[in-house]
Amino acid sequence: MLLLLLLLLLLLLLLLLLLLLLLLLLLLLLLLLLLQLLLLLLLLLLLLLLLLLLLLLLLLLLLLLLLLLLLLLLLLLLLLLLLLLLLLLLLLLLLLLLLLQLHHHHQHHHHHHHHHRSQ
Repeated sequence: MLLLLLLLLLLLLLLLLLLLLLLLLLLLLLLLLLLQLLLLLLLLLLLLLLLLLLLLLLLLLLLLLLLLLLLLLLLLLLLLLLLLLLLLLLLLLLLLLLLLQLHHHHQHHHHHHHHHRSQ
C-alpha cells in the first residue's frame, strides 16, 4: 500500500516534471517565436528603411532631373535670346544698309536734279 502510494507520488512527480518540461519547452518556443517576430519586425523595419532610402534616392534623382531640365530650358532660352539678338542686329544692319543706299541714291538723284537745273 505504502509502496503503491510512493509509486503514485513518483508518477505524479514525473508527470509534473514532464508538464514543467513541456511548459518550459512551450515557453522556449514562444520565446523563439517572439524572437522570430522581433527579427521579422526588425527585418520589416529594415526593408521599410531601405524602401524609404530608395524613395529618397528616387526623389533626389527626380529633383536632379528637374534641375537639369530647368538648366536645359534656361540654356535654350538663352540661345533663343541670343539668336533673336543676332537676328535683330542683322535686321538693323540691313535696315542701315538700305537707308544708306536710299540716302545715297537720293543724294545721287538730287545731284542729278541739280545738274539738270543748271542746264
